[in-house]
Amino acid sequence: MKGRAAIRCDLAHSLSLLLAAGCMASAREPDGRVQRELSERIGHAPPSDPSAASLPPDVDPGDGLDADEAVAIALWNDPRFRAVLAEMGLARADLAQAGRLRNPSFSFLFAVGDKQAEATLTAPLESWFTRGARVRAARQQLAAVAEQVISHGVGLAAAVESEVAELAAARDLAGVGRRLADAARAVAGLEAARRDAGDASPDEALAAQERALDAELALARAETAAGRAQSRLRLRFGAAAPLVPLDHVHPADPLDPEELPPGLAPDGWASARPDVRAAGLEVEAAAARVDSAAAGRVPVGVLADANSDGEHGWEIGPGLAVELPLFDDGSARIAWAGAALELAKSRHEAAAAAAREEIEFALAELRLAAGRARRERGERLSAAERRRAAVRTALARGAVSPLDLARADLTRLEAEASALAAELEWRRATARLVAAVGADPRKLDR
Repeated sequence: MKGRAAIRCDLAHSLSLLLAAGCMASAREPDGRVQRELSERIGHAPPSDPSAASLPPDVDPGDGLDADEAVAIALWNDPRFRAVLAEMGLARADLAQAGRLRNPSFSFLFAVGDKQAEATLTAPLESWFTRGARVRAARQQLAAVAEQVISHGVGLAAAVESEVAELAAARDLAGVGRRLADAARAVAGLEAARRDAGDASPDEALAAQERALDAELALARAETAAGRAQSRLRLRFGAAAPLVPLDHVHPADPLDPEELPPGLAPDGWASARPDVRAAGLEVEAAAARVDSAAAGRVPVGVLADANSDGEHGWEIGPGLAVELPLFDDGSARIAWAGAALELAKSRHEAAAAAAREEIEFALAELRLAAGRARRERGERLSAAERRRAAVRTALARGAVSPLDLARADLTRLEAEASALAAELEWRRATARLVAAVGADPRKLDR
């Protein structure tokens, strides 16, 4: 049978082993979760190791850059998105820290004179009591950060697609604008000649000159817009921008409102949006913090105390250390955690409501933009082309003057510019819907 001193030594040894084996939560999120979600939502994903700027292996912009390739390059290189990705590392570190226990403390008093030597090993038990809740909170927070990364990735894809469309449209508008400015100057010259000959009033000539000035200003705006769009796109590509020529860019086809998935309803898509899911996960993390605050309300420690007079060995015994809640009973920490939980719930509700509103507005904008673009090209531009053909035929018969043909050319070019602008707005509306939904319906429908 073990003696009393041996039992005490065994107890102290077991306690020290238990404290030294402080458990640690796994900080590993399932590999590729963000990559998998983004691949499903927008068809592309960031690299698993974004340490260096480079091009995705399946992208070759040498033969022209389309919107899909631009999105892939931006996900690999956009500086702001890389910064968002880095937040995942902080969240993983927080999870790892949440699983660790507080270190035990050891104190030793030396024997001096008649004073015996004393040693005390103390382990704070509240870190054991709160560990489960802390790990749950950190794990939910990590999942929330992952959802926020996914949300930023979808938003980046939508922005890049819109910027590619703006660059292509600005160049097309600049090309049409040059011909339009030439045609407007030709009409203004003919009107001035008619005025000088007494066949036209000064007001008609002045109106033609103003129209020519408007055409030149529109050309300048288109050329400026092309330069701005190219600069924005290069910023998206970060350090890889020199590897991506932008001489030829091809925008994505816009979404046809009639071909949207039948399940595209604001309520359903709002709840599945990454930022809304992130807000829901933050509610769960806040609830876990309430549990942690309650579990650690009164700090408690278990200790092993030993003393020796230097002649008869060490006497060891267990003990308990409790912080007396005379001034701080932990209620304020619990109240703070509860208030944070209510705030998280409110933010979740607000995020869901805002998502529903954004989706409804984006759907309405898409339908309006698609209808206008179809009418601009299918009705206005077609009518202008028929009118021009008729005037050309009439001119060949001598029934109209060259001025009538110049006016018809000008009207047709104005209709073409208007059609290009309407199609650009359709593509912008498509990008806004992708951002509002939190996914590209064209990719989900594959």
